[in-house]
Amino acid sequence: MTLDLSKFNSLYLDSRKSYAHHKIDLPETIHAELKQLFDTYGLSSLDQGFLWVLDPIETKEDYQPWFNYLARTEGYIKAETTYPFMRTAFGDVFYFDSTDYGEISVVTNGGSNISLNGYLNRSLAEEDYLNDSHFHHLFKIALERFGELNCDECYAFLPPLALGGEIDEQYLQKVKLKEYLAILSEFLGNEDTEAG
Repeated sequence: MTLDLSKFNSLYLDSRKSYAHHKIDLPETIHAELKQLFDTYGLSSLDQGFLWVLDPIETKEDYQPWFNYLARTEGYIKAETTYPFMRTAFGDVFYFDSTDYGEISVVTNGGSNISLNGYLNRSLAEEDYLNDSHFHHLFKIALERFGELNCDECYAFLPPLALGGEIDEQYLQKVKLKEYLAILSEFLGNEDTEAG
């Protein structure tokens, strides 16, 4: 299947900013349509760091607790063959496995399957969806308050929701991504930090 990137490109291509220039070793299970995204964008941030195209192999470990959690609780993915390919400024991740695509909010621990074409060209083009699901309106506030992110950073709501924090601008902070994900993964349960 060919990926139609026309709408996505019209919104994000001009804002592309490469953050790494090494060759990406893609997993064998990568879909041909997703390879098009990597061929077009490489490792880059889009929309001033709202979206980040990720190296699936290098970032898999960071998101493994959520893949394990989904595999155990929902059963529709195989954690060992699931890889991240894009994230938001808040660390939420878009993933693929051998058959499907999906998204996981590390902030709320919600997730769902997605259609890649539909998601890139419709959902990520709708301001209401971006605000409701990925906090784009709060991204704009964080960007103004803290400045652009480096590839190893994200915006966070601290304390995390599980400790009484809220999705509100007063809780916004700029943090290191790996450390933030490690903290959030603790709320999934210790058994989720091992490969599933």
